[in-house]
Amino acid sequence: LIARGGGSADTEAGVIAALRWLARHQHADGHWSVTGYTSECGKIKEYPGSCAPNPGDAAHDGGVTALSLLAFLGAGFHHGSKETYDGICFGDVVKNGLKYLMNRQDAEGCLAPRRGEYMYDHLLSALALCEAYGLSGSDLFKASAKKGVDFTVAAQNDGSGWRYSYKSGDSDSSVTGWAVMALKSAELSGLSFNRNAYDGAKAWYDSVTMAENGNSVGYVAKVDGKVNCFDCVHFYITWDKSFPRGCRALSFKGREMPSVTVLSSSGMECQRFTPRESERCRGPHGGSGA
Repeated sequence: LIARGGGSADTEAGVIAALRWLARHQHADGHWSVTGYTSECGKIKEYPGSCAPNPGDAAHDGGVTALSLLAFLGAGFHHGSKETYDGICFGDVVKNGLKYLMNRQDAEGCLAPRRGEYMYDHLLSALALCEAYGLSGSDLFKASAKKGVDFTVAAQNDGSGWRYSYKSGDSDSSVTGWAVMALKSAELSGLSFNRNAYDGAKAWYDSVTMAENGNSVGYVAKVDGKVNCFDCVHFYITWDKSFPRGCRALSFKGREMPSVTVLSSSGMECQRFTPRESERCRGPHGGSGA
């Protein structure tokens, strides 16, 4: 199966090496820290020194923990696995990480603190729990996975998709994609939920797909091949003479308009275009533009 998918002994070795790095940087309570992962460096004598710090937003520790767990689960490791590397049992890594996610779940099933753009963290955590239940069949994870899926369905915008919070009123193709992934994993794992949720997701993607533009799927609206950065909420003037034009969504600045750079480098129109009238304009660092 690995060879049929293009893999080899070398790619499998690369996967194990990456999982070993993740295992060495997991915190004692089971989570992975976006900002504090370097505090776990050097605890195993065979790996002295410290990784280069590249901190992100600590509010998304739950999402990063879920992504890390998905890497182990995708490689076939579950809470009962006995394989041990660098003195660390991969089964314990998975078990502790899942326990961390479940301890964050509230009474309604949400798997993330409800502040900011928390839906990403919830959906990734729900996906990880569904995968863990599907892979192991263990009732240890069934109830939490089911509650996470039920909250996902409840949080959906009526007849549409998902965005950053519960029934936010607007949808985007990124968050909606993760929601569908969680629901599909739940379905394959035998968990029940209202399948009408798929209809809403399909309606959303139909509404932002341009068949006449190569079936291009927009982020929050249809992409018609005429992206104008001045009309996009993510565009900003950097006041840097060398690189005067910036894009917050893609985190870069340059001399050309961001849409031109995206098209020339990828061959596709920008998929992150968000009309200014669709949400309040933010400043270059995510705050108010006022």
